[in-house]
Amino acid sequence: MKHSKIFIAGHTGLVGQAFVRKFQSDGNSTLLLRTHGGLDLANQAAVSDFFSKERPGLVILAAAKVGGILANSTYPAEFIYENLMIQSNDIHQSYLHGVKELVYLGSTCAYLKNTLQPMKEDSTIMPTNLYGIHDNYHPENSHVIPGMMRRIHEAKMADLPEVEIWGSGLPKREFLFVDDLVEACLFLLDYDKYYSAVNIGSQEEVSIRELAIMINEVVGYKGRLAFDTSKPDGMPLKKVDTSKMDALGWKARTPLREGLQEVYCWFLTNNISKNNNS
Repeated sequence: MKHSKIFIAGHTGLVGQAFVRKFQSDGNSTLLLRTHGGLDLANQAAVSDFFSKERPGLVILAAAKVGGILANSTYPAEFIYENLMIQSNDIHQSYLHGVKELVYLGSTCAYLKNTLQPMKEDSTIMPTNLYGIHDNYHPENSHVIPGMMRRIHEAKMADLPEVEIWGSGLPKREFLFVDDLVEACLFLLDYDKYYSAVNIGSQEEVSIRELAIMINEVVGYKGRLAFDTSKPDGMPLKKVDTSKMDALGWKARTPLREGLQEVYCWFLTNNISKNNNS
């Protein structure tokens, strides 16, 4: 897989930054990177003009409006509208402007199989719950791992006796280190065969309670975990079927505890608790 121009839509996000790191470390081609201020992906005319001018050969569609349970339940219409516009514009313009390969990163939260008009190759990637460095640590709108890590870290710093965790702690989740997702995407792009709606997971499932205990141990917090059962749990189970990737011989490389340790080290190095309040 070699392209003269690679457009990473959403390059400032968790997944996008992981792709940037990988491509830059490999010295791979010319990366087309645009912030929201430079290119509104929900604006059809702006996206059309961008594709017409730049003519990327590979598009990584990692842009999306994302958030945890609170954010999704508070702003459902905004999430649906913005994500549909981003996906529709970028997929359609990729088709119209002869993009050779497209990687579309979906979400198992809204499991949606898209049938794309045929390009040379396209892959719809459906990752399980992602985490990694450069995640969103917003106090209210973050996903479970960064949100929990921040609260537990701040409780440790303030010497608080307990940390509140939403829900019963019983639901089970599968978590995938974002750099492993990038490796899986590039693994698929190296195949000549077309693969659509491929689930990417770690095959390591833990309960929210087990996750909280693990983060406690990584952070070194000695206080109590207080599970607030008045708060929503979300789905009881959420593990993806990775049989397609299993058959191809790909496996995630990063165990959850090892990934959490790397993320917390980055969290501390970048003073996230002090610098990321929005």
